[in-house]
Amino acid sequence: MYSFLQFSQYFCENFPGYSLSPLRMSISRLESLFGTLKFQAHGSLSAGNYGSSLGRVKTRRELNLTSRALSHDQRNYRDQEALVSGPAHTSTTPMSNHPLPTFLPVPAHYVPYGYHGVKEFIFPVHISQSTLQGKEVGSSACTIIALAMGQKFYSGVLEEPQKVLDQMWFQDMVQSISQGNKIFDEFFSTGQVLDVEDVLDAVGEDLQLASYEDPKDFFLRDSDFSGLIQCVKDRASLKRKSVGIFVSCQKSVAILLWENGSCAIFDSHRHLEYGCILSHSLPAKEDELILWLGKTFQRFFHCAMKFAQITWVHYS
Repeated sequence: MYSFLQFSQYFCENFPGYSLSPLRMSISRLESLFGTLKFQAHGSLSAGNYGSSLGRVKTRRELNLTSRALSHDQRNYRDQEALVSGPAHTSTTPMSNHPLPTFLPVPAHYVPYGYHGVKEFIFPVHISQSTLQGKEVGSSACTIIALAMGQKFYSGVLEEPQKVLDQMWFQDMVQSISQGNKIFDEFFSTGQVLDVEDVLDAVGEDLQLASYEDPKDFFLRDSDFSGLIQCVKDRASLKRKSVGIFVSCQKSVAILLWENGSCAIFDSHRHLEYGCILSHSLPAKEDELILWLGKTFQRFFHCAMKFAQITWVHYS
């Protein structure tokens, strides 16, 4: 099921007597909101504790806004090292002191789930959005990173990856992570969950974003990925280079489609003892690639996809 119309039909048929009030909120925003409420309710959100959970969320946000108003402006303020006499005390090394890696041979592995049309390229742990350039704190820049990688794919000449990932792929992926982290640190607050509209409004020109299509929301009841798979298949059938931003479990990845229908997914997150992952599928194997993504989220993030969203984007 996807689109608001189909959801409305389903809701009215199964819940007679109730009404819907559209708030122009995407699934990723709703997932973020109710995830916060559920956390405040210690994992058991119900009608009985909804009011108290919402009150705690509002109080925390008011405190955050107050403290932010009393502090330096986030966009222009940066911590600077203070030179004092006496022995030096070292802390986290600034990212600028860590040069970007130029190339490491990353071989292909055929996935362990029995999907013979899919291979994956698994990076070492120090190459991910939360570890690149000595980063020691988490990163919420995945949407920006996915869009940055999409721009390099859309405007460049990246060919389908073979047995070993070539230097162009490697450099584009690493540069996308670095660029996305820098943009996020400059314009957004830590922990903020972004969607494509947020990024387009703030830094669309930096990423050469021209427009985006209406997001397609999916309710993956009983792990039924058929609607999601069909969405990707329909786009692949157009036989043109396309970029989509896929969001689920509060994580964004880039879907990259070639003119021949081949598909790749770039996931910039850290995966336990591994770094980011690039996966690739042959033409007409989009179903295996999407199922691989679901398995990967379960394996590394312990998250079973219940909701998902795809936004197809266009670059200038």
